[in-house]
Amino acid sequence: MLEEFPELLRVQHKGLEVELRLVDAAKLRLHEEVFAEELLDVVDSLLATRVMRHPIVVDRNSAVVLDGTHRVEAARRLGLRWIPACLVDYASPAIRVDRWYKVITPPPMREVLELEFRRKDLKFESIVPEDALQKVEKGEIACAVVASTWSLGFQLAAGIWENYECVRQVEKSLASLGARLADADPASATEQLSEGRIDLVLATPPVDKRAIVDGALSGKLFPPRSTRHVVPGRLLKLEAPIEILAEQDLQKATEQLGSLIRDRKLKILPPNSKVNDRIYEEEVYIFEQV
Repeated sequence: MLEEFPELLRVQHKGLEVELRLVDAAKLRLHEEVFAEELLDVVDSLLATRVMRHPIVVDRNSAVVLDGTHRVEAARRLGLRWIPACLVDYASPAIRVDRWYKVITPPPMREVLELEFRRKDLKFESIVPEDALQKVEKGEIACAVVASTWSLGFQLAAGIWENYECVRQVEKSLASLGARLADADPASATEQLSEGRIDLVLATPPVDKRAIVDGALSGKLFPPRSTRHVVPGRLLKLEAPIEILAEQDLQKATEQLGSLIRDRKLKILPPNSKVNDRIYEEEVYIFEQV
């Protein structure tokens, strides 16, 4: 679907092929919504730095954006024609998809939460915390708000979209009570909860690749920052100037970005490396000046 755009670079990483191309922002399909405030921050960052720091990650077969939703929307707002993208085969077993749990701070009192959930007509029941986490994982309940000594499990809906609509409503209820939600991978959040380092977590349902692609193609979007993708060999720190991304002529834009890439080299970073403000579970490549 995206092969019409010239290839700038190709990396073979442990069986996964990663192609760097400039792609048309209008042809990309999103699978998640955006946070309005975070979108404005990305727009401001692009205007301040004049570069798009990292390529997004896109399934080459469906044009579904796997990582970089806010960057795509920011680019569209600014009228940028092209976006640097790492094209991958999403069907590859090397690519893993998971979801984010949400760490809730400050934790509202249980009684206040129950009152708010009832006011929103959300169906829930009290469950032992360990059972709640297992039930979410097995798809027996939609999601759960989990503390160390209690938890509230929400009634399972008809499908993944309905379950994530429940997540959306729970998140809105928590926000209305002044709580902030921070992303955490499920294993880390569960460990921190058991050790008493955090007090309250929203456990979200598992997601799969088919649901992500089908949703994107049909216009059914997950809530913002629902999914997390592990893509070994992804490319980072490209620092693509927005003037190139605004160029209307694709050939000219590709030649200009290609010239910049030729002056740089790739460096591989080990798993759990921190790049800017994010830790990557997988091995990644960064561009460095020669």
